[in-house]
Amino acid sequence: MNAKRRTIHANISQPKVSSSVVATTVAFALSRGLTLPEIEAKTGISPDQIIDPNARLPDESMVKLWNLMTPRSPEEVITLEMARAAPLSFFGGLAHASQFAGSLRESLELLMRTSIFVADRIQISIDDRPDETAFVVHHPLDRMDRGRTSEVGIALISRHINEELGFVGSIKRVEFGHERVGPRERYLEFFGTDVLFDQPNNAIVFHREHLDKPLRQSSAELFAYVQQHYEQALERIRT
Repeated sequence: MNAKRRTIHANISQPKVSSSVVATTVAFALSRGLTLPEIEAKTGISPDQIIDPNARLPDESMVKLWNLMTPRSPEEVITLEMARAAPLSFFGGLAHASQFAGSLRESLELLMRTSIFVADRIQISIDDRPDETAFVVHHPLDRMDRGRTSEVGIALISRHINEELGFVGSIKRVEFGHERVGPRERYLEFFGTDVLFDQPNNAIVFHREHLDKPLRQSSAELFAYVQQHYEQALERIRT
């Protein structure tokens, strides 16, 4: 049984995803030789929607985008290729804002509380266990896109934790709820730790002792501002 569990879930009748998620994926599709007219014809996503930072697009558009892209070789894992080069603006401003938190735990909690800005139906929980803590991520479209959007998201969070927050070695293992779609070596090379598939959930599992260590760019004043900003935005969504 988990010692502690905190969750947030928005029940939205017309599920949408942030334009930052779609735009980053479109940019990757363009780098693979697809064209904007082809993308618009196949997905219904217009260039105007892609560049609008406030747009919310149907989350099924991500499934259509991924279906346009196929690996060039059996050795390629396109989700990890995208995650290597994609900017952290994939998460809007959340990745930048979270670096001012007092600890890694506070940073993850901000991502959890404000996940609705990334996608309406995303579900995130933080589960404390005796010797580890799991950052668990689920979205109903995981089955439709074979977990590819979740792979990119978790890979980018891993990059953020290692490169931006400076917590190299804090991740104990990574878990995915879907089957592996590429060579295991590619996943081990990217994450630098054990990666499991066909698990109950998608999760980044941390060595628990790392969660309460301070961030190198921690700022109580800036983080208070960040929290107030997002709480006000969440209140507008609620009302």
